[in-house]
Amino acid sequence: MKIANYISLSFLSIVFAAGVSASDYLIAPGKIALGQSISHTSFDEFWAGSAKQPGVPGGGEIERTSYRSYIFYGIQEDLALDFSFGYADTSSVLSTDGSLTDYALGLSWQLAHEEDSSLDWMVRAGISIADSYEVGVLSAPGDGENSFDLMTKFGRSFTENGIRGDVEVGYTLSDGGDVPDSYRLKAGSSIPLGGGFAFDVSGIYFSGIDGIDIGGPGFSGLADLPKVEESGTAGEIGLSVATNYGYYRISVSQILDGRNIGEELTSGIFASFSF
Repeated sequence: MKIANYISLSFLSIVFAAGVSASDYLIAPGKIALGQSISHTSFDEFWAGSAKQPGVPGGGEIERTSYRSYIFYGIQEDLALDFSFGYADTSSVLSTDGSLTDYALGLSWQLAHEEDSSLDWMVRAGISIADSYEVGVLSAPGDGENSFDLMTKFGRSFTENGIRGDVEVGYTLSDGGDVPDSYRLKAGSSIPLGGGFAFDVSGIYFSGIDGIDIGGPGFSGLADLPKVEESGTAGEIGLSVATNYGYYRISVSQILDGRNIGEELTSGIFASFSF
């Protein structure tokens, strides 16, 4: 499902290590950061087209536990490289599977800092290389297609104590085949709580372009799932802490409405360490 890909990409644009201010989207030059995320997703209802279904094939729940590892490197001031790879365990009444997920490589450039131009602004260009996981299932961790991704993020502080807002806009271009291109929007705010802790809340919208519907014209079976036009809205909350030993964040997100996707509830944890 594309929401799994979106969450992976979203992790690339958070503060990566302790000692990095909210205004610095990228790791410092010459520094390396290692990150690890673990998330668990489950749903027992999904939308076929825009019609919500009362259950999933076989009944019960579809579950996916994902593990993703990240490497970040500061090339020079305001320029950084990232690489990530992952593994997912999926299960339902009908089947269970474990597989490697998409590999991602990206280059990010911070174009502006709030202290100089009243706005933080970053762009990232990246590629995603699909692994050979099964795609003809609702629990698939991706669409099995290589892609190019372009994302921009900007934000600023609204109060002296650090309450701020950030907005991400991204577009994913699939490498041929029948997988639709997609775009996504994420807008949120973070509130410092003291002692390095911060609370954040976000709204997310994502949508495929010119795909087909599950059960609609052109859909002949589960093998056509990568061709469907997935869209949805989601809410996300998170709690993070930056310490002398690393950066940590826990989060929960819920799909609120959608098209050709599961009503996914995802909880996750992310940790990173720089040296």
